[in-house]
Amino acid sequence: ELIEKALSSEQDLSAKRNAFLMLFTCAQERAVNYLLTHLDSVSNWGDLLQMVVLELIRKVCRSHPTEKGKYIKIIISLLNSSSSAVMYECAATLVSLSSAPTAIRAAANTYCQLLISQSDNNVKLIILDRLQELKASHREVMVEVIMDVLRALSSPNLDIKRKTLDIALDLITPRNIDEVIMTLKKEVVKTQNKDLEKNGEYRQMLVQAIHSCALKFPEVASTVAHLLMDFLGDSNIGSAMDVAYFIREIIETNPKLRESIINKLLDTFYQIRSSRVCSCALWIVGEYCISLKEVESGIATIKQSLGELPFYTVTEEGEVVDTAISKSQGQASKAVPYALATASSKRPAVLADGTYATQSATSEIALAAPSLALGSSGTSANLRALILTGDLISCTLTKLVLKLKDLEESTVVVNKAVADALLIMVSILSLGQSSVLPQPIDNDSCDRITFCIRLLSNGPDLMRDVWLHTC
Repeated sequence: ELIEKALSSEQDLSAKRNAFLMLFTCAQERAVNYLLTHLDSVSNWGDLLQMVVLELIRKVCRSHPTEKGKYIKIIISLLNSSSSAVMYECAATLVSLSSAPTAIRAAANTYCQLLISQSDNNVKLIILDRLQELKASHREVMVEVIMDVLRALSSPNLDIKRKTLDIALDLITPRNIDEVIMTLKKEVVKTQNKDLEKNGEYRQMLVQAIHSCALKFPEVASTVAHLLMDFLGDSNIGSAMDVAYFIREIIETNPKLRESIINKLLDTFYQIRSSRVCSCALWIVGEYCISLKEVESGIATIKQSLGELPFYTVTEEGEVVDTAISKSQGQASKAVPYALATASSKRPAVLADGTYATQSATSEIALAAPSLALGSSGTSANLRALILTGDLISCTLTKLVLKLKDLEESTVVVNKAVADALLIMVSILSLGQSSVLPQPIDNDSCDRITFCIRLLSNGPDLMRDVWLHTC
């Protein structure tokens, strides 16, 4: 009785909390009666006392499960508490006591509210763990709050971003896929800002998330394919490779998008700076260029990306000069180091509103580095920097020229294309077997290029069918 009187008259919050805890510990029934008698004032008791109230409710409900109903109302009233700790405990208590959709929905909304309002990254990660648990047992309810969960992507912490995407990707349905894709696209565009340009790991996560969405819902592929293709030249090789794999899969599974993807790929081919990405892009060009216009554009793009032929010349003094540099400067007698060329370039950038802008840049290109990622700056002769992928270039050219023979009626045009392709292959072999490069071309690549030369020179029809239709 003294404790109950103290609870009614005491003004100090810590003292009231200790008094109620004493009553709860020594006389649980009287503590419950006191709580039920003062239901209207529980929301004004202060966070310390409210935490003890929640502890009492959990203990009572464990021993008397049939009485949960009258305590649920108390918990829901405390969800609007000004204390984040009380809100979190209320949500956790609701989940432990009830599986009703209304209670779970209230808990999920509270977790999402805390996820956005809290600044501590550890707290955010704990809340995401709770949401992960809710997703496993109450997926239908979590689907309703997926957009609230995605708001956590605003956090600069990569672990939070990764966990947020993991949760969201399991909650995608035909009803919310458009909203989710729109959010992911906005996040991809944000990664182009200067302050986030180095955040390639986050961009890679977004590309993988969009890829996953497109696999589940192919109809959204058309809305993201062209946007992602602007990142084929990403300085983050992993991100660029994910884009290449995405494009390769989409162009195969969505025939309606083939033409637009091929056109976009040929337009952005000059941005590619990785030999691995270039290999995938070359395969796509050789495999999916079908019409006469596409085949001609594919051949022209490869020629432009390789630059002037031959790839090097030797001056009267015996010094090696890059042909493209000597021709552009008009100084064939002045030696320029073969391993390095400087080019001014322009590439499009996607702004936040979805429009394009052009930015100029100057790049230094290591001509003999087959796997060098050249960063965000660009040049139209990008294949010149990846010249040791010559066997892939030769195979792609061979497929395109063989297709051209079937599509083009003019023998003159076909013969010129064959001659240009042969010149490129011979130049690649000449460069690869010279002493100019730090290491010679490998025997396997040399054999493949030689086979391509023989096939274009006088190959049997059976072999043409194998190249174009069988493999």
